[in-house]
Amino acid sequence: MLFGDKYRDWHNIQTLKSYFNKIIDPKVNPFRELSKEQLDSLNFTYILHNYLSHYSEYSKQKLFLIYKEYHSYKKFIEPGSFLIKQNGKHFESLLHNFILISVTIRKKIGV
Repeated sequence: MLFGDKYRDWHNIQTLKSYFNKIIDPKVNPFRELSKEQLDSLNFTYILHNYLSHYSEYSKQKLFLIYKEYHSYKKFIEPGSFLIKQNGKHFESLLHNFILISVTIRKKIGV
């Protein structure tokens, strides 16, 4: 997981990308290499985390919008149930995305 410039400071991926664009030379900035799909998946993880951290009506609505927009869900389900649906397809998708992001970043920084 990525943190901002303060301890325990969570940000969505667009905020992080903007922050790192200011402090990392574009030639070596690995965040510029991430695809829209990867960024969307990271954003989903941020929204999921936000809901699980606060259980507020606002965070629930944000998560439900993602469920509807990307997965055509018509009713809200709790994140645990969502992740194990369809034999864990959604969970596998998130893990796969993190692996791809890790490979992309390590490749860009030469590790």
